[in-house]
Amino acid sequence: MERLPDHIRDAAYGWRALLADGPLPAEAQAKFDAWLASDPRHAAALARAEALWRELGSLDRADLDAAWIDEPAPQVRVAPARPRRRSATRFGLVPSLALVGTLFAAVFWWASPAERGLGWPWSGSPRTLSTAHAEVTTTALSDGTRVTLGGASELEIAFDRQHRRLRLLSGEAYFEVAHDADRPFEVTAGATQARALGTAFEMRRRGERTVVAVAEGIVGVGDGQSSLDRGVRLNPGQRVIVSDRRGAGDLAHVRVESVGAWRRGRLVFTNATLADVVADASRYHDRPVVLADPDLGALQVTASFRAEDIDALLAGLTEMFPVRIDRSGDATRILARD
Repeated sequence: MERLPDHIRDAAYGWRALLADGPLPAEAQAKFDAWLASDPRHAAALARAEALWRELGSLDRADLDAAWIDEPAPQVRVAPARPRRRSATRFGLVPSLALVGTLFAAVFWWASPAERGLGWPWSGSPRTLSTAHAEVTTTALSDGTRVTLGGASELEIAFDRQHRRLRLLSGEAYFEVAHDADRPFEVTAGATQARALGTAFEMRRRGERTVVAVAEGIVGVGDGQSSLDRGVRLNPGQRVIVSDRRGAGDLAHVRVESVGAWRRGRLVFTNATLADVVADASRYHDRPVVLADPDLGALQVTASFRAEDIDALLAGLTEMFPVRIDRSGDATRILARD
């Protein structure tokens, strides 16, 4: 395993402590993104910080030095050493006093909730990420995974020492999963379950249905009727739609570049229902979009539109189908043409 420079290693532990507190402020998130992208070794350092953090999870507070983290720069300072009840060598750490101090500092950050107002990071208590209409945000999780949420989306996250579990409550999410063979990455949405180790895929929640599409790697999908071990396996460029009531449908092929295209401001629909198109349009429009006639919902749509120009999408629908747009009232309604 390549030895990382001390400054990269120490920065990784500082960032890991800050990220575990939840989404970073915009300025700090920008600095983290720049740091992560500036050197391929930074992602590896963050992954190692996560692994060692788990190894130190059973430390007692009496084992730790008082320490604090200076923000916004993720540099860890360690107070003068005090006698400890246990030797650091008991934990098999590398013989670097600076690294030992940094690791203890990072763990202590979470070991004093009364002083910090925080909880122990491996409690399993979920935290929630959410976005407003037309908002797209990317968040780096404590394990190095990057999650991008689309407009009007909500995601619960509950990590512990054995699991990385998430639940998509609404909207859409794109996951760039950090590899961790000891902790599979599992996302649920309704009755749908998806599992990956290190890959990139998206999930969209639409009423009682969930769409899973893969851009990189392999993702296992269960549907509530069959377990993940007996479910379908998606390769890059494959998609499946899972109904909470009827289970998984047939696999379909999609262009890899279309998976998560909404992150780049494009709404791409391949044999989607009009009901799904309207649901997506509503999450990116400045006012609700409603399909007033449910019988229109099953119409098939294959098209691509800019997320910032929902009015163009609506105009396109009137050319493709016998529908009209009614903008009176507090919602934009799609009606059958007279």
